[in-house]
Formats: sequence, C-alpha cells, structure tokens
Amino acid sequence: METPICNTDLALEEKLNELDPLRHLRNDEQLDSEAILPAQAPSVQNQTIELTFNSSASGAHDPLTIKLAIDASPGCGGVAWPAGEVLSRYIARRGSLSGKTILELGSGTGLVGLVAGMLGAHVWITDQAFVVYPPSGHPLDQG
Repeated sequence: METPICNTDLALEEKLNELDPLRHLRNDEQLDSEAILPAQAPSVQNQTIELTFNSSASGAHDPLTIKLAIDASPGCGGVAWPAGEVLSRYIARRGSLSGKTILELGSGTGLVGLVAGMLGAHVWITDQAFVVYPPSGHPLDQG
C-alpha cells in the first residue's frame, strides 16, 4: 500500500514544478532508463543577443532589430529557440500585422511576439513569472 502524500509534500512538489516544469522529464536515478530529457547544464546565462529580420512591411526600409535577454538557468524559457527565429523571419517577410491581435503563450524570450508588435500587431506575451520577470542584475534590467 502506498503512503499517502501529505499537504506539505504536495505543496513542495508544486513549488518545485513551478521552478522547473520539466523536472519530471529529466534524468532520475530511479528512472534512468525512462528519462526523456538528458541532463544538461545551462549553456547561456545572463546574456543578451541581437537578432535582425528583413521585413516587407510597407514603408519598412530598415530591418527589424531585436535585443533579447537570454538566460537558460531557470529552464527552457530563457532561450531564443531556432523555431522562434524561423517563425519571426516568416512573419517579418509577410509584412504588416496592423490591426491584428496576437496572443503568444509560453513565449520565453518573447521573440515572436516582439517581432509581431514591431510589425504593428497588438500583442499579449505570456510565460511563467520567473521568465517574464527576470532577476535583477540581468543585462537588460540595467536600462
């Protein structure tokens, strides 16, 4: 018979899930053969990158340039994923999004939503609190 989980254990589990939503998919000593995500130390911490996208938006002669804060230490949300760059290039080439409303769920760095906003869309960018509100001391927090 399994031991029931008490409320404090459940609260701890939920707090740990909030800090690292993918933790159950990482290597575990007991489930080593069943792990989905390999253990990997954060490769990028507290840095900024600048990405440029050519746009065919009417009147846009200059490319769109975005400066992103990236930090993989809290999880996968603080990284500029290649798929986000591909989608950003695609929508930039398509041109103006004026009059459109965009909701980006789990946006991480917010790259796609920021590009959509620069193309004239009204954008809502969402993610977990630790991704949306980075710790102080981050390069972009400095102004």
